[in-house]
Amino acid sequence: MGRPKRKSISLTSEPNMLLRSRAARDMTLRKIRMLDTLAQESRTEVEKHSTFLARYLSLEKYVNQFEVQQQEVLNIMLDSGLQDDFNDTDLLLTDEVEELVGRIRMVFETIRPTSGVTKQMPRQESGALSGSNIVLPKIELPKFDGDVVQWCSFRDIFCSLVHNNQHYSDIERFHVLRSSLVGPALAIIKSIPLTASNYNIAWNALHKSFENNRLLATAHIDRLFAFSPLKKESTAALATFVNTFRENVAAIKALGIDDISGFLLFYI
Repeated sequence: MGRPKRKSISLTSEPNMLLRSRAARDMTLRKIRMLDTLAQESRTEVEKHSTFLARYLSLEKYVNQFEVQQQEVLNIMLDSGLQDDFNDTDLLLTDEVEELVGRIRMVFETIRPTSGVTKQMPRQESGALSGSNIVLPKIELPKFDGDVVQWCSFRDIFCSLVHNNQHYSDIERFHVLRSSLVGPALAIIKSIPLTASNYNIAWNALHKSFENNRLLATAHIDRLFAFSPLKKESTAALATFVNTFRENVAAIKALGIDDISGFLLFYI
């Protein structure tokens, strides 16, 4: 009678340990998601820069915590023979964190070197800033390969760092633009001669190709329909689906398409 009793204790304790480990990990993931939300808002809302820069200091701590907690979840699931479940659900969160951290760091690199210049821009007439004294930023711009979903992000970052930066000449803007494009996106402007007068032609050609709200909305719906069906009951997998759903629906609404249900029917 003693052996069944020990087995019963093991079966009840391991799920509890897994729940606790997942809860701790998901709490850390929530903090990273909140920091990402603040980062994206800071791209367009200057008043949030200081808050974001202050909270950014905690990013490495969150990442380290997540890695430790994710490893703990994996160890418990391996001991329980649930490695396949981990690969199907929990592993997706690792991919999400890598993407979020990359986006957060990109915003940080965008804000940190330009915030000081931005504050002085209205006083350029004083002569405090001179184009000849400006060193081109060593920030690596994101590469744009023609993925419609990534267009808005690339467009906003490029405009912030280069297109709206008065210290660049048009020939410099054109050079940076070409070096930031690959694949189908580069093919659109590749045949345009690299001259200052052709910069606006190249930039407008990209806009004409990708600045299409219905095309962008369709691409986001493609992401929704491409989401893999949930094979097992899992809080982590459901959370990933909900986040994917919210992110793409919010992007569609931001494009000015309020009647999402009608657009979905049209899409189908």
